Amino acid sequence: MLTACSDSGTATSPVAPASFVEAIAPGAPVVKEGDLAALSLEADPKILRSHTFSDGKVFDYVEYQGNVIDGDAILGTVQGLEAQFVAYEDELKSAKAQGIKTQGAMTNRCVGGIYFGACVSNWQGVRWPKPYGQSWTPVYYEPLSNLSSQGQQAVLSAMTDIQNATFQHILFFQSSSASNRIYFTQNSDAPGVTGGCFSPIGLQDGRQQLNLDIAGCQDKGRAIHEILHALGMMHEQSRPDRDNYITINNSNLTPLGVQNIGFKYWDRDMTEHTPFDFGSIMMYPQTLNDPQQKFIYNSSQPLYFLNVSLPGTVNPGQRDGLSASDIATLNMRYQ
Repeated sequence: MLTACSDSGTATSPVAPASFVEAIAPGAPVVKEGDLAALSLEADPKILRSHTFSDGKVFDYVEYQGNVIDGDAILGTVQGLEAQFVAYEDELKSAKAQGIKTQGAMTNRCVGGIYFGACVSNWQGVRWPKPYGQSWTPVYYEPLSNLSSQGQQAVLSAMTDIQNATFQHILFFQSSSASNRIYFTQNSDAPGVTGGCFSPIGLQDGRQQLNLDIAGCQDKGRAIHEILHALGMMHEQSRPDRDNYITINNSNLTPLGVQNIGFKYWDRDMTEHTPFDFGSIMMYPQTLNDPQQKFIYNSSQPLYFLNVSLPGTVNPGQRDGLSASDIATLNMRYQ
């Protein structure tokens, strides 16, 4: 367990990083489903897929190595998604038989999975469990020997900040035998994945990887960002109420960018209990440094436009530390 300590230092205004791109396998080619036959078997591409439901609604997603991905987040397996397709079709048939008008398949991804029509269980499905009778939730991680000394320090500092922010309702324990645990890497051990900053969303039942590339990911802020993914938190700019605050610059999004950035999550708890937070450590900056044009065509053009005026002290995309809203969300979910 990490030793909790208070931070009495002077707060500084968040500063957005000069370079910021989060991506799983940034070097992987991106192809449409219909173009796979013409691609080399060694290419290991990200595949833009589309599913049309019987009610005519279309759901687009990105597959990589059997997973459904969102930039730096692994949302689940394609197998699990296809099972949800079947379940939703069953719902459509049942509703039609009963004369019920359905909302149709929503292209909104939900915390803890991808649902169509509504999120039934919201974020609870990805929460690390609290043992019966205890006031704190243990989160286990394997020894950090895979990381550089800088990476190890970044992770330990990030965990300490999270423990302090939750008044130790979340406690991190090192373990090589816990049933559910995080293992940190700095060069992904997944075939064809060369690096990046990424994590699955929430508890995965078993060992789950969190990658902090040695090139650009091993600082405390990015470690916090990815650990919060592992705890079940999503990107701020993908909230369902985001259109009240920002307008996504869709004309600058590549097809992969549309799938990774253009959609919104349906997250009842976040929307009802915390305001939209430009200063969240889970918020993307307005501009991305994306020279390979994976997500955006022109790095000099914004990812999104502001619909509201911001105080001069707020800089979207900061990776300095937890915001007040980040802390409120953690405490709401883990106390």
